[in-house]
Amino acid sequence: MIREQRKIWDMWEEKAKVNGTALGLTYRDLNIRKMEIETISRCLRPGTVMLDAGCGNGTAIKSYARRRPRKIVGIDFSPTMIRNARVVLRDEMKKGNIDLRVGDVTDLQLEDESVDTVVSTRCLINLANKDLQRKAIREFARVLKRGGTYLMLESSIQGLDAINSLRVKFGLKRIVSPWHDLNFDERELLPFLRRSFKVLELRKFGTFFFLTRLVHPLMVYPKEPQYDARINEVARDLQLGLDEDYFDGLGHLFFAKLQKKPA
Repeated sequence: MIREQRKIWDMWEEKAKVNGTALGLTYRDLNIRKMEIETISRCLRPGTVMLDAGCGNGTAIKSYARRRPRKIVGIDFSPTMIRNARVVLRDEMKKGNIDLRVGDVTDLQLEDESVDTVVSTRCLINLANKDLQRKAIREFARVLKRGGTYLMLESSIQGLDAINSLRVKFGLKRIVSPWHDLNFDERELLPFLRRSFKVLELRKFGTFFFLTRLVHPLMVYPKEPQYDARINEVARDLQLGLDEDYFDGLGHLFFAKLQKKPA
């Protein structure tokens, strides 16, 4: 287990050295990155203390800072990621309210009930096993104030299976998760989350994945679809503008807005 986690750490450290401050460092599909950042940003309130767990090179924090939080703590296990984040956030850090640290999300060096909001964006799926994932979630609950919010953007087995079932039905190959992703089983995750949190919102990004992972590939077949195609931009904007998603359930990415329960 330790060796496998070390392998994941080494992989992200190498990516950080090669890709530096690029927005697409943690995900090549920039429309997904922008959709993730906007989804989280809409939930942030000014004057609060937030933790970005697995902050990467800080490109998301640059957007979060525009919501005027009192303080942002960014933690990542890659020293190179944190060095890159200090470059990306050079101007923002002059205000003195951004604290970037090399750290372990399963062992946060933060006081109990010291933050208002915790954010994780495809961070926990990069832990080597379910025990580590659950340990990190318990740490998030520990450092959150009573009534604080955990904004969880991770990946699920069920969402990936749903879009793959459609792809196979229409003659497309299945999407395979990267070797380092440990997607959540929603049947196990939700009962565990409810021990510490009240689920305020739970959704996927089905319209986006329906258009970008099914319609677009079918339109250009046998050529490979491109992430920067116009239809992907339209799909992103449609998804962000929807009040109700008629394709909800499709796609690996899911968003949960969770509120810490009283002790």
